[in-house]
Amino acid sequence: MNTKHTITILASTAAALAPGAWAPHAAAQVVPAVRIAPAKAVPAGSVQGAVAIPQEALEALEAMKAAEADGGAMPAPLDQLGADASAAANAGMPAPFTPDEVAELKKLFASLEEPQQAEMRAYYADLGVDLDQALGLAAARSAEVMRGQMVSNAMRELDFTRKPEAVLAARAKLGFGQVAQPNADTAQPNELARWIHLQVMAGEWSVFANYMRARPIAESEPVYAAILQAMNRGDTGLLPEEVLALAEACPGDFKPWQLQALSRMLQQAASKYSTGAMLAAIGRGTRLFGTQDEASRRRTIDFLAQSGLLAEAYGFLPPLSEARAKADGAQMIVHARYKLDLAAKAGDGPEGEALRIEAVANLAETSLLAGESTDRRREALRLAIAEMDSVPRTQV
Repeated sequence: MNTKHTITILASTAAALAPGAWAPHAAAQVVPAVRIAPAKAVPAGSVQGAVAIPQEALEALEAMKAAEADGGAMPAPLDQLGADASAAANAGMPAPFTPDEVAELKKLFASLEEPQQAEMRAYYADLGVDLDQALGLAAARSAEVMRGQMVSNAMRELDFTRKPEAVLAARAKLGFGQVAQPNADTAQPNELARWIHLQVMAGEWSVFANYMRARPIAESEPVYAAILQAMNRGDTGLLPEEVLALAEACPGDFKPWQLQALSRMLQQAASKYSTGAMLAAIGRGTRLFGTQDEASRRRTIDFLAQSGLLAEAYGFLPPLSEARAKADGAQMIVHARYKLDLAAKAGDGPEGEALRIEAVANLAETSLLAGESTDRRREALRLAIAEMDSVPRTQV
């Protein structure tokens, strides 16, 4: 750090943690606990809440100035004062935060959304403080990741095929109170894996979902992924509404392969059982699906369309004109697939031909969207080529 700058403490960390002290930049309410300011005379009373610079920091600055004057080697930069507490202690220098400040900062950090957490990390990184290390977040996250991997590895030894006899056996165990919920923080990974397996086999979806969302995301994500992988082998034995419940248990954002896996489960379930209860739940709106916002609507369309429920997905689509205006290739493709599905049901007559022509024209238009992804344009082109023999040559 340039010795022409000093650290000005604008307020104590506790004061900075007051409500509204750390808000998104868009709200223009960020009140950092510390800032770097040029070393110059400051009029009395112009800096509110200023406190004295710690003696250790002043000594470090003096040492740096002396080294510069002598032309000798520079001592450790001042920004290293923000290293984690253990390193600072070993160097005989103060930790960046007191224990009370660490506790308060942890609470503040946990209350923020991910983008604001990134802002907070970046701010303290500019001051030479690795916030993850200073607050012990890095070690905690590593432990969560390791625990999640250990539980998910234990699950690979379990059979998630929901045969009737296996489902009944699981429900009997729970009904007779033979298995208590283990302490998620202290139980062995194998014990946790068996308990989670029991909930899934018995169809205790609300218990399973609550558990997934209660655990740290770094721990629950690999566990959820392992369950989806295990249940995508053969017949899952799930009803459509159970597939929806399993989807709702997702602890974070869906990865593309996860939504595809759930769609395959739904396609399998919908071929055997009624989708009425599931569609009614989606129509009312769930945590992840429905029409309550654009993200939920799009997720619903993808979920239903990928499972082959095109007519049902169509009910959640915006008009084609709107999809065209937004150059939304994904929704334009769903419109085209729906028309092709109607054409297949209409047969080879004039109605079916008109629907096919409309769908192919839509797909051709989608394949030319400059702002769309290569994969999306390729998908549209593939679908259009597959229909070329079904439309009049004058329309190709």
